[in-house]
Amino acid sequence: MQSEYDALYGAFRQAEEEQNKKKFNYFMQGVECGLINDLDKAYQSGDMEQYQKYLTNIKSQGIRVFRNPDGKHKLKFT
Repeated sequence: MQSEYDALYGAFRQAEEEQNKKKFNYFMQGVECGLINDLDKAYQSGDMEQYQKYLTNIKSQGIRVFRNPDGKHKLKFT
């Protein structure tokens, strides 16, 4: 049974989904920044034991880790 509001409901659901995606992306950016900060600090401090723990944990989640010559990290979620 179709309602006169079906088109409006569809638009509402789409707007809601876009808002949820924005919230998720914002959350993931925070997670990524935190992981990168942890890696950078551990590497720069020379605490290789802690650095290896972070690295192993992140890689076990299926995340690729890159480090440039300056010791700055970048993550790629696969």
